[in-house]
Amino acid sequence: MSEETILRLGIIVAGVLLMALIFWFGRPSAKTQGVRRERNDREPALHDDAAASESTGDHAADPDRDLHAPVTNALTDAEAGGESGDLEFGTDIGRRRTERMDKVVKLYVAARAGHQFDGSDVVVAAEKIGTVFGYGNAFHRLVERKPSMDPIYTVANVQNQGSLDINTIANMQTPAIAFYLMLPAPTPALEAFDMMLPAAKRATELLNGVLLDDQQNVVSRQTIAHIREELRQYDRAHEISETNAGKGSRWS
Repeated sequence: MSEETILRLGIIVAGVLLMALIFWFGRPSAKTQGVRRERNDREPALHDDAAASESTGDHAADPDRDLHAPVTNALTDAEAGGESGDLEFGTDIGRRRTERMDKVVKLYVAARAGHQFDGSDVVVAAEKIGTVFGYGNAFHRLVERKPSMDPIYTVANVQNQGSLDINTIANMQTPAIAFYLMLPAPTPALEAFDMMLPAAKRATELLNGVLLDDQQNVVSRQTIAHIREELRQYDRAHEISETNAGKGSRWS
């Protein structure tokens, strides 16, 4: 075989090998392409899980989150309303419709000597005892399923004319809060007091304060017994007056 023929065969073989190499290395890898599709399909789910994990981690890292949440929510609600009027004196929640006021029973939850209550703590305590924020920038215990009736009792600040300004509550401090039972109430007086007293005791525990009577003396069993007896007499007299009013005149 001549050298020319060998050279031609070599060129042909080299060309075939070159074409084979180009075809083999130039085509896409089916395995790699499949992995890419799987990773892209799962990527959003992984991002969601990461976001959820980050959110959960933030809550777990803030032990005071529950303590400050109600304040944050209240401020958010005020901002949503555009103005703070929805949460101030303009609201009718807890507003008395009865002009008559025969008697007021007061209890105070006072801070211990050298201390004051933080406004955010007062809000948390007020919500935990079942009162709602409303008329007069105060908290009110409403009749269940009858919010349009007069409040059973009211929780207010002892300063600023009783106002607990929800817009500045996070920076507010007060030496005491007051529980007011204004009679006539939507329930019998003694029943209303029996609702207010445990709420005031619970607030005292939550705020680490001291429970005082209307003379700012520490509440004792004798104090409670005296108040209850007065309210029992009030209920009795009120019931008798209503009965007599319902009978009308004998000659009518």
